[in-house]
Amino acid sequence: MPPFRTAVEAGALTVMEGYHELNDVPVVSSQRLLRQLLRGSLGFAGVLVTDWAEIKNLHDYHRAARSEEDAVLLAINRTSIDMSMVPWDNSFPRYL
Repeated sequence: MPPFRTAVEAGALTVMEGYHELNDVPVVSSQRLLRQLLRGSLGFAGVLVTDWAEIKNLHDYHRAARSEEDAVLLAINRTSIDMSMVPWDNSFPRYL
């Protein structure tokens, strides 16, 4: 966490979550990491963006959501994501 704290303290304007999971929880849907730690403890107030197609991956890869629509709702309701990088279609704003 020290590199993230340093980046936030230095004035980082954007943070991107990654493709990985921590303790079997995809970062893109982790309330603990993105809302409590990043926004709360670290005080990050900038733009939080997903990695490429990562909300879709809650359904397609991580198997944490029953559908792509459920994946959008899961990520948005649990985290403080500001922007989703959605390739190829307009599913994210449609489901949102």
